[in-house]
Amino acid sequence: MEGLLAAIVIGLFFGVMGLLFLYPAVGSFRNFRTFSRAGTKTIDEISYDSGETAIIDGELRVRTPVTLPVDDDGSDVGAYAWELHGRSESGPRRRRNGRKKNQRQVTDYGLEYGDVVIDTGSDEIMVDFEWLKRRHDKQAAPPDSGSGWGPSKSSPFGSSTLLLEGRSHRTSVTDPAELPRQLADFLGSRPTSDTDAEAKRFETRHVHDGDAVTAYGAVDVRQGAPLITASDDDRLVFSDQSATRLPRSSLKRFLRFFSIAVLLFGVAGALFSLPLLGVV
Repeated sequence: MEGLLAAIVIGLFFGVMGLLFLYPAVGSFRNFRTFSRAGTKTIDEISYDSGETAIIDGELRVRTPVTLPVDDDGSDVGAYAWELHGRSESGPRRRRNGRKKNQRQVTDYGLEYGDVVIDTGSDEIMVDFEWLKRRHDKQAAPPDSGSGWGPSKSSPFGSSTLLLEGRSHRTSVTDPAELPRQLADFLGSRPTSDTDAEAKRFETRHVHDGDAVTAYGAVDVRQGAPLITASDDDRLVFSDQSATRLPRSSLKRFLRFFSIAVLLFGVAGALFSLPLLGVV
């Protein structure tokens, strides 16, 4: 009986893990279809007030930069996604070299942005970063539209709606008291951050003024200016990759996440079949 219960519990664990990998796999496949099919319109093919979905590519223009809480190259930062990793005493543990070790986990995540637009060469299009923040900031309320398949809120790294891969920065501090002042102040302003977590790592991915960017979403007009955002039927995607590179990278992400999901579901299925085979 104990073996049967253990097989079911472990099988459920692998099944849930499979679902966690299936979500980004489905999102990546949607991106692959969106950015590779000929039917997807560009910004030049629609009216700004039509509410139709379109692809926009151009250069990021930073009107008002956002301040990174870590050192960078000094250029204007338009937006950055971040994650805080730590090992909490209350979290799960694993054994390494015969000793117990605290499991590293994401304790907080978010998105910060300034006043930015995408310069297409013929016009400047605003991006609805507020929607992205509500989807990828642990402290923000979830978005009320365009959530698509899967959870309405998730960490920005591994996301299928916020694809930042070009620039990144990591800050590792084993003692919370040694955190840089600017970073300590930033984390201290967030009640969701576990500032006492052991072996802290703060990681950012960011876009700067002049970076080539791509966005996909519904185009509308707000306060007399064109804006790309999410709609009730579709999500908003923002990336620091070119529109020609996105199909290839999205397909690679899909194959990676889908393969892991299939493997996990296979393990779960095998564990659930053990009672039927009389093994446990």
